[in-house]
Amino acid sequence: MLVPAAQLRILPYNRVIRDIGGRSSQALLAELSTCGPVRPAPDPVPSEPGMFCFYLARRWWRLDLPGGSIDRGDPVRSLDVSLLQERVLGPVLGIVDQRTDPRIDFVGGIRGTRALEAQVDSGEAALAISLYPTTVEQLMAVRGPGPHQCRPRARGSSPSC
Repeated sequence: MLVPAAQLRILPYNRVIRDIGGRSSQALLAELSTCGPVRPAPDPVPSEPGMFCFYLARRWWRLDLPGGSIDRGDPVRSLDVSLLQERVLGPVLGIVDQRTDPRIDFVGGIRGTRALEAQVDSGEAALAISLYPTTVEQLMAVRGPGPHQCRPRARGSSPSC
């Protein structure tokens, strides 16, 4: 079955983090601000790539990565999932492998941001991260030209093409 790209919609694959390494909320926000400007978020859903929304201490925060720091010529490293790993999860939270680290879990975008808030507010998680969804154009760029197909990989990782 063929579907026009204009009719496809990819939902975000959000994250919840079980603990923030003993830091206070303010200390974590200060560390995140080394990645880019952090400010209160008027909306818990990022409006563009390179923007992450964090739910912490019953409030949504927004991190904007500097646009010039993103290599848009690299289709994999410019994905928000890659940027999140390289800029936040690894260096700030010490999460090296999203597939195996027990401190991280994934929440499908169909569940909405209220599901993220519920996990943090209940104490099940310490931090929730709302991501901008991968676009169809990004998916096609990762796939590359030609008739081959991408193979799915473990949860939360980039496709293997």
